[in-house]
Amino acid sequence: MPGNDTSPPLVWGPPPFRLGFIGAPIATAISFNLISLLSIIYGVFFTPKTAWHPLSLRMFKSLGVIVNLGLSGVGQTASEWWAWELVALAASWSVVSYHI
Repeated sequence: MPGNDTSPPLVWGPPPFRLGFIGAPIATAISFNLISLLSIIYGVFFTPKTAWHPLSLRMFKSLGVIVNLGLSGVGQTASEWWAWELVALAASWSVVSYHI
């Protein structure tokens, strides 16, 4: 995974830290959790207080629009993946193999 700086020490690092193949998913989990924690700390301590106030039910007033846009994005991404799958399937049918 690009940008995962914890992976090399856990996969190929010095013997006390070297875990081999199992080190890569552990490093990814550490990185994701660390990013989440640091993002929360940044949001709580370094953003203006007006970004958090007032927390009320009014925030959910236009939630339907956001859900609609999110589902549209999911549909567009899924259709792109399906298109590439169809291209790969078509390419596999068009190959002529010659046995010598």
